[in-house]
Amino acid sequence: MLNQESNSGEDEEYGIKPVKENPRFLGSCRFKLGLIMFLANLVLYLNRVNINMTVVCMLDVIEISDDVTMVTDANYYNRTIIQGNSSILTSLPLGESDEITYRNGTTVQPAPYNKSRNNLTESRHRHKFQWSKSEISHILSAYYYGCLLTQIPSGNLARRFGGKHVITTCCIFTIISTILTPMAASHSATLLFFVRFLLGIAGGLFAPATYVLIVNWTTATERASILGLAAAGQPVGIVISFISSGFFCSLGWFTVFYIHGSITCIFLFLWMYEIYNTPSQHPRIQQAELNYLTQRYGQTTDSVKKETPKTPWKQIFLSKALWAVVLAHIAYIWSYYTFIINIPMFMKEVYEFVIEKNGILSALPYLFSMFSLISVGSLSALIIQKGWLSLKMTRKLFAGLGLCGTSICLISAGHVQYEQRYIAVVIICISCIFSSLTFGGILPSYADFAGKLSGTVFAIGNTFGMAIVIPSALLAGLLTPNGLQEEWQRVFYVAAGLNVVSTFVFVAFGKSSLQEWAVAPKDNIEMCELNGSVSMLHEEERENKTELETLSVTLKLK
Repeated sequence: MLNQESNSGEDEEYGIKPVKENPRFLGSCRFKLGLIMFLANLVLYLNRVNINMTVVCMLDVIEISDDVTMVTDANYYNRTIIQGNSSILTSLPLGESDEITYRNGTTVQPAPYNKSRNNLTESRHRHKFQWSKSEISHILSAYYYGCLLTQIPSGNLARRFGGKHVITTCCIFTIISTILTPMAASHSATLLFFVRFLLGIAGGLFAPATYVLIVNWTTATERASILGLAAAGQPVGIVISFISSGFFCSLGWFTVFYIHGSITCIFLFLWMYEIYNTPSQHPRIQQAELNYLTQRYGQTTDSVKKETPKTPWKQIFLSKALWAVVLAHIAYIWSYYTFIINIPMFMKEVYEFVIEKNGILSALPYLFSMFSLISVGSLSALIIQKGWLSLKMTRKLFAGLGLCGTSICLISAGHVQYEQRYIAVVIICISCIFSSLTFGGILPSYADFAGKLSGTVFAIGNTFGMAIVIPSALLAGLLTPNGLQEEWQRVFYVAAGLNVVSTFVFVAFGKSSLQEWAVAPKDNIEMCELNGSVSMLHEEERENKTELETLSVTLKLK
């Protein structure tokens, strides 16, 4: 019974006939959960990526008139001119080796803090920093180091105490870390690294706890819809963070963190009022929806109990189903962050695009990602509900299309000629659609085979996924020392190859049925009792049938 695949997903896997009544989704509590999870992703990504944009404003600068066209410096990698209404020179003070070249060909070599630069229109900005490239890299990567530490603990904590409380803790520490950022930066780069590390620890709590909440509030058919709706907040948060950070920097870079922290604080009140760990705890849920959600297993879905069964770690780590989805998860993360981290540099070096200066080009991939994430979940749910494909086949189809489609886009983008460079932008947008398909295949699979342990196994997969981010970025740097198109093609071949291999593994070993180790002892006993009762009924039917046949033969003989 446990290892059979079923169109009705997790409901029939428990041996209980699912409730036929399907309350309206729009306006329901589970729909509100999806919307608020969308806002949660938006707000947390707002705080997560704001420093990527704000760090430009935080560096010590001198504004120079448009007469200046080029600055060369042997000491600071980021002492460059940013074209616009005014040119900006970063990482000052200038050294004796600096050269400022005017459009008319005149070159000036100022001394440190040159007091005689009468030809320059400059304005010093206080409370800014002279960080090296290494320091900036460590500050930007601190989040990912912290994020790795809390993935697996988050899954267990959410199962024991409830996803709502874990995410509440996540929001509180996110607010504290964000608001403390200006003070930490003013003190030292080391303290700023620690604050960003703390933000990563808070961020690591979010995804596994989210997964536990969504599992408690959804059926197998609706799960991809809620996951997609929730995840759509990520690209929206990134776009809003970039835009708002650039705007608030004009008021002083520190205002970015104060405002984003305050927004998170307001969201926290909404979260605490509207979200509950399980349907049975929600005071405002409609009775029809409560019955629909709580009778799926013939029992309450209240998974937050005083006595939480021990986690069967050995069986989990020996499960083929786990490693099949973890490999696919790693491939998805690798490709996703190849686009997020490396594509801007690829577009700049190969096609001479400066993505960060073109608002439309910068926002397009994220907008495509948002709409496709919302659509993919609904499409997956429709296919399962209509019975066009089984749950198992739907998961594998979406995973295969997502990974292999992304591979084709990566390789294609790397081979577009300079003259057709805008085609590369179109390909990147299409890749976001393929990448979103994984939310109908890979990510919902954890709940399919792990049941109430899905938060824990998802945390395992997400830990491996996040751990691969830094090595993938380092490998891209090693493979592209000169920034040539041929070098970038190698980066994309690596990602594409990993996608193809993981697709074959997921199709061969991926599961959509509840595994034996995922069933709690009590549930197992109830399952055995149910199966035993069914067997006894079948035995009685066979005995009655035999008696009737015997009686019939006797009557014929007479």
